[in-house]
Amino acid sequence: MATCLLVAGHAVAEVRFTPGVSARARWTDNLFMKDNADFEYLVKPTAEFIYSADRSSIQGNADVARYMYADQNQYDRTEYTVNAKGAHKFSERLSAELSGGWVSDYSIDDYRDSTGVLQNNVRRDTYTVAPTIIYQLTELDTLTLSLNYADATYAETSFANYTMAAASLFWQHYLVEGTVALQGQANWQNFSFDEPEATYQSGFIPFLGTEYNINRHTVQNVYNAMFGIYWLPISRLSIQVLVGGNYTQSAVTSKTDSTQYSFGSIAGTDSTKETKHYNNTGFSGQANIQWQLETGNLRLVARQSHVPSIYGEIKVVNSLSLNAHKRFSDRLSGNLALYYSNSKTDDTSGANRLKKNYYLLSGSGTYKLLEDFAMQLRYAYEHGNDKINDDKDRANSLTLQFTYALPMQF
Repeated sequence: MATCLLVAGHAVAEVRFTPGVSARARWTDNLFMKDNADFEYLVKPTAEFIYSADRSSIQGNADVARYMYADQNQYDRTEYTVNAKGAHKFSERLSAELSGGWVSDYSIDDYRDSTGVLQNNVRRDTYTVAPTIIYQLTELDTLTLSLNYADATYAETSFANYTMAAASLFWQHYLVEGTVALQGQANWQNFSFDEPEATYQSGFIPFLGTEYNINRHTVQNVYNAMFGIYWLPISRLSIQVLVGGNYTQSAVTSKTDSTQYSFGSIAGTDSTKETKHYNNTGFSGQANIQWQLETGNLRLVARQSHVPSIYGEIKVVNSLSLNAHKRFSDRLSGNLALYYSNSKTDDTSGANRLKKNYYLLSGSGTYKLLEDFAMQLRYAYEHGNDKINDDKDRANSLTLQFTYALPMQF
């Protein structure tokens, strides 16, 4: 890692630049849950830049990931990630942050998203920007306003492009300074999906019949408010519990253009437009428990969240995660993770009901061969249960990874 100190007057700025590379080999008996055993190889060069001064900081990172497969080489791909973040403290009470990024990846990376739904393999580009303002009202009260915008575009027209705009206001008031605090947050999210054009034919025989072209546009507004408590019963144990409600407004607009054919010529055309509105209310909540130990930490998170969809329905996701980290020595550490989710939806489109359970269990050990050179061995087991289609799938995987951060002096 390179470190450079810049001195101007009484201000000292620190500059760090860390290039690195990681390489891994992973074997799985069910690649992407498509019933194929295979070896996956990944090579990923990385770079990180950090500038830190008295009141300001700038940091950025970038990587290029090359995936290769021994047998299923149709999944070979190269992905790119660039992120940047700047922060400035205007006064003792007011500070602001601005972050943004670009990711060029493939949808197969989400072969299991948060709901356990399998994805296909299509390149997509996602751009994000997120400003944040933090204001300390009093010594005991803090307000945080966060905005977020994302734009995702797929390389194939068979996938729905979308945009997302969001705003969040978070408030914290300490009843006992540093120990007990009341917390509240209000969120708004707007999703806009453009579903690709679908074409089908009715009563079509040579020179006769009707052809239909359908375009669908979905707009969803999700409102959420939660209130709760943050508590430190002892110095190394923190507990956060938030409960509240969720309200969603969905508008699905379908435009249908029809063309009637008669003996090779167009007999007539028609165009119709229909908008359906759906409203949904539900419970939202989360609990977060963290225990910091002298040689590790333990974290338990339970959450109920609502995930929008192109068809206007809301996916209700109940999830539970447990993560335990242990340092056995200065060189050796281990990690154990357990994740469970239950996803379901009341289908509004008539063809996209969802009811799934998903489990993930993983354990890993990391050994530092050198100060900046480490190896990791990881085992993972996944299990998915689609209750609608009575379909179950599972996968075992074993991964060996080497990571090196290149020290540089300048």
